[in-house]
Amino acid sequence: MQVLPLTVRGLPAAQAEGKVTLSLKDRAKEGQKLYCRLAATDNRSIPEAKLNPQTTYYPPKDHEWSEFEVNAAAPPLAEQDITQRKAEVEAKLKEIRKELVEEWRMSDVLHRGTQKNKTLNAGELERLKKVKEDLRETSNKLEDLAREVGVTPELSRLAETMRGLTDRELRDAETALSRAKEESTSEPRNKQFQKAEDEIDVALHKIDELIKENKKTADERLDKRKLEDLARDQQELADKAKTADPKEAAELAKKQKELDDELKKLKEQSEAIKKATDAAKAEEAKKLADAAKKVADDIRDLNQSIKQAEKDSVQDRLAELKKKQDEVAKKAKDLAEKTDAASRIAQTQPLKPDDAAEAKNALDRGNLEDAIKQQEKAKQELDRLARDLEQAAANSRDPREAAKQLARLQEDLRGRLAQDTKDKGLDQIPAERKAALEKQQEAIEKAAAKLKIPQGDTAADVARQQAAADARDAKDMLKKAPRRAPTRRCRRRRNLWNAWPTSCRPRSNG
Repeated sequence: MQVLPLTVRGLPAAQAEGKVTLSLKDRAKEGQKLYCRLAATDNRSIPEAKLNPQTTYYPPKDHEWSEFEVNAAAPPLAEQDITQRKAEVEAKLKEIRKELVEEWRMSDVLHRGTQKNKTLNAGELERLKKVKEDLRETSNKLEDLAREVGVTPELSRLAETMRGLTDRELRDAETALSRAKEESTSEPRNKQFQKAEDEIDVALHKIDELIKENKKTADERLDKRKLEDLARDQQELADKAKTADPKEAAELAKKQKELDDELKKLKEQSEAIKKATDAAKAEEAKKLADAAKKVADDIRDLNQSIKQAEKDSVQDRLAELKKKQDEVAKKAKDLAEKTDAASRIAQTQPLKPDDAAEAKNALDRGNLEDAIKQQEKAKQELDRLARDLEQAAANSRDPREAAKQLARLQEDLRGRLAQDTKDKGLDQIPAERKAALEKQQEAIEKAAAKLKIPQGDTAADVARQQAAADARDAKDMLKKAPRRAPTRRCRRRRNLWNAWPTSCRPRSNG
């Protein structure tokens, strides 16, 4: 006899695995038998829990040993263990089923034999007690089996079903039999007997399902084990291929084909592996679909973010443009008022601030295209005004042209005043309009006073002084608010015109 240590992985846990290799070379021959026994020792000492070092054995009885036969053609031990476990569980389930059938039969005999009895006699009570005890023993056997198979993870589902069977159907059947004993009349007692039999019927059906499930689970475990063996063989073949001689390539290819064929055959024969393969494909497809969906969602979110950013940016720019355009419109209006007199002096079109205002209105409506068009028109109008005023500024360096411009401005002012007072008195025109006219008249007066006259030209100087006086009279007339503006031609223009010598007098336009 030889004692070998067994290294176990995974402790502490309800289940752990270990492996020991026993070399049988020169020790056993084909057909000989080998006996072994497993001893597991817990060397902990916990006095407060009354736990001392202890050892347990498998097989549990001292005279029992596990028996192995040396057979080179035998399936791997793991497969043998799965097959043996399946057979053991199936045998115990069938034994339990047989007992339940007998307990159902005994209950049914009591049920039919006592249907009309008001009470149970001593013999019937004894048989009822026996049925209950047998049912309790059967239930205990099922609990023991659940505990036994529960230590194997692959059989945990079977164990859970067995526990549920003892906790519900078998317990309810036992309770119904106890109540049947206590009932003093036949009708309620019959109901309890019927309930017990119904619960046992359900239990029998579940036992049949457990037998099928046990076989299915064993087949799946065998398929899984075969698949693991194939994976191990494949890995060993791959390792050999890394260092193999080129001459061995044909042999390696042959072995690889054998493994492929075996795997294909296993897939065809194993429903579990087929489902697992389909599930893996479905899972992979789902992962890819989820990944694609996530990318699509990310793109959508990004597009929305970009659109929102663009929208926010456009709104921000639009708000800024509106603010600037409002300022431009106000400046254009101010510029139009400031250049009105200069434009009239130069006999050019006054600035129209409407284009800048329309551009602002277009921005308020969110019509960028229209706003751009109006902006361009406003720009062209400003360019035109700049050119006209530059030309007027150049002409104003000639005293004669300057006098002519002042005369035109005075006449234009008179005309506008006449138009404003055509149907009403001067005191009735808007104060803002009247103030603008007075302001322009003051500008004419100052310009006439500063007008340069050729040196030594006394007549022209006198005319200039007279023109300035006429301008002051016109200003006073505005302030006195006559009923109607004068219709005669302004003397200022005549005096300024006649003040120049004939040889230097600018040519009249009419």
